[in-house]
Amino acid sequence: MSEKKGLKLLCFHGGATNGKHFEQVLWHLQENLLTDNTATLYFVDGLTECLPTKIPIYEAAPPFLSHYALELTEEFINMVDEKDFELWAAAQGFNNEVLPEASLRTVLNSVKIRREPLSMAHDYMQQVIDQDGPFHGVIGASEGAVAAASVLIRDLEMCRRNNRKSSFKCGIFMVGFPAINELGRWILSDDGSDLRITVPTCHIIGDNDPVACAGKALMNTCDPDSRVLISHERGHCIPHEPGIMSRVGDFVRKVGAEDELPSLDHFSPAGE
Repeated sequence: MSEKKGLKLLCFHGGATNGKHFEQVLWHLQENLLTDNTATLYFVDGLTECLPTKIPIYEAAPPFLSHYALELTEEFINMVDEKDFELWAAAQGFNNEVLPEASLRTVLNSVKIRREPLSMAHDYMQQVIDQDGPFHGVIGASEGAVAAASVLIRDLEMCRRNNRKSSFKCGIFMVGFPAINELGRWILSDDGSDLRITVPTCHIIGDNDPVACAGKALMNTCDPDSRVLISHERGHCIPHEPGIMSRVGDFVRKVGAEDELPSLDHFSPAGE
């Protein structure tokens, strides 16, 4: 009997970092998944160079790369440390709303998405999938979660339109933000869109994340019956502790235990 091949997961780093940095941060998860050949991780760099972050705990070695070349307001850019970030977020009233989408719209007012870099980024992501796939899942952190969620929605929608199966079986989002459509608009559960992620998803959200509303809004665009929430006590950062990564590994193993690739039923319009 031939050895069962593990899953291949496409990984997107956070803004102002790079694939190598993300690989180092996810070391415990990689080790966990490789022990029994559950999955291998494939790291991709963003296309656009950007300024390094001014928030110390988010610092990474160069190159400083972004997937979308998001333009931030001067208020965002001038934040000099994590404390300023937390105070700024608290002043905006983030996470105080019953619905995370209401808080998130305030955050998104500080972010401008330019169409040309967006189109280039999505074309590049598709090129990676075509050349280095098939991939069975995505992992993304912060801005990388935007890329990962957008890849899932694009692929699942194309499968629906072309009446074929998708290779993607899952998504893992760490301190994430929602997906972006081809018009540069954020995909939210209350926007009237029929775009949803209905493969199993795992969401890692910090209890003290000043913009936890973003991760919760992303979670609301995913299938409630197959999504998993893993919370931690830290803020807007990737929790690389072995215990948390072990739980993420268990999620991947459960997905990998499925013998069949996702069918078209994994994509369905909202409300169906």
